[in-house]
Order: sequence, then C-alpha cells, then structure tokens
Amino acid sequence: MLLSMGFVGEVIFEAVKFVVMILLLVLAVIAGGKLRKAKDAKKAATQTNVTTAQGNDN
Repeated sequence: MLLSMGFVGEVIFEAVKFVVMILLLVLAVIAGGKLRKAKDAKKAATQTNVTTAQGNDN
C-alpha cells in the first residue's frame, strides 16, 4: 500500500509539473507574439516617417 501511494504521488507530481511547463510555454509564445507585433508596428511607423520625409525633400 505504501509503495503504491508513493507511486501515485510521483505520478501526480509529474502531471502537475507537465501542466506547469505547458502553461509556461504558452505564456512565452503569447509574450513573444506581442513583442514581435510591437516591434513590427514600430518598424512600420519608422518606415512611414522615412518615406514621408523623403517625399518632402523632393
């Protein structure tokens, strides 16, 4: 009985650890997507300003 309780506890621990790792992975992907979107928006705004400035010089 004691051996099976230890095994069940270990299985539960590994299952919880797995779920936590999956959640961390999902959070990292979401954060990366938001950072990438912000970087792309900043790059697009910079390119728009450069294009506008070049148009005014001519």
